[in-house]
Amino acid sequence: MDELIRKQDAIDAAIKADMENHNGILSEKRARVLEEHIAILPPVQPKIIHCKDCEHWKLQIGNVKGDGLGSCDFHNVNLVTGEGFCYWADKRGDSE
Repeated sequence: MDELIRKQDAIDAAIKADMENHNGILSEKRARVLEEHIAILPPVQPKIIHCKDCEHWKLQIGNVKGDGLGSCDFHNVNLVTGEGFCYWADKRGDSE
């Protein structure tokens, strides 16, 4: 699976959001500025941390290898698989 965000997808999303904020109207100048700003960005690798490795995940049923189900204190949900993931995770033991 390609986890890198394609720049064209980012440009399309930025243009869509801009149009929503300007009553469906996109000026050529705003479109050009969005494209120029996104074009110079380096590729971004999203942070993916599995629930079993996140400090917010607590094992409830199963074993500590992540084969079981746990709860997520961050999202306040129960019975999350250890193999799940989200972009808001904080890796267990990271002190950043």
